[in-house]
Amino acid sequence: MKCGACCCVAVLIGSIILISISAATIEPIEYGIKYSVLGKSVDTDYGVKDGGWYLLGPLNKFLLFPSIVTNLDFSSDINQETTDNNGNVRKANTPIVART
Repeated sequence: MKCGACCCVAVLIGSIILISISAATIEPIEYGIKYSVLGKSVDTDYGVKDGGWYLLGPLNKFLLFPSIVTNLDFSSDINQETTDNNGNVRKANTPIVART
C-alpha cells in the first residue's frame, strides 16, 4: 500500500512538471507561431495563434510578433491632416510620436 501511494505521488508530481513546462502564453497584443526547439523549425500546420494559454509540448515555444500595426505617412503637403489609430487628428508636419 505504501509503495502504491509513493508511485501515485511521483506520477502526479511528474505530470504537474510536464504540464508546466509544456504550457505557453501569448499576450493579447501579440501573435505567436509554434517553434520546435529540437528541430529548429516552425510548425505551419499549427497556425498563427492570438493571445491566450496553450499546451505546446516540452520542446516547443512560441515565436512572438506584435499584433498592433501603426501606419506612418510621409507627406510633403503641409496642410494635410492625418488620423492615428486612436482617432486623433493632427497636421502632417508635426513630429511623429512613437513608443519604442
